[in-house]
Amino acid sequence: KEINMQEMGLAEAIAQLRKEIGTAARAAKGEALQFTLGPVELELQVELVASATAKADFKWVVISAGAEASGERTRTHKVKLVLNPQSDGAPVLVSDVRKVPPE
Repeated sequence: KEINMQEMGLAEAIAQLRKEIGTAARAAKGEALQFTLGPVELELQVELVASATAKADFKWVVISAGAEASGERTRTHKVKLVLNPQSDGAPVLVSDVRKVPPE
């Protein structure tokens, strides 16, 4: 599924990061050289967007670099999250090598 960065919610951005860290952790299994993953700092530019429905719903939307604001009164905000990845209470190990499945 192709992701439109201008419409990606904050939770979706974190889920995508989790997926990438998971890929790196799986690649670490069996590798002689591994790294312990420390705190992950994620800095995003977001907009608070109101839905056009009758309900007053708001959503933080991640915007891509170079994207233009969608309305006259929108303001971009910088959100910085510090995440401490764990797997079953243990530090996450990642590899510097990405294993490519055989074709």
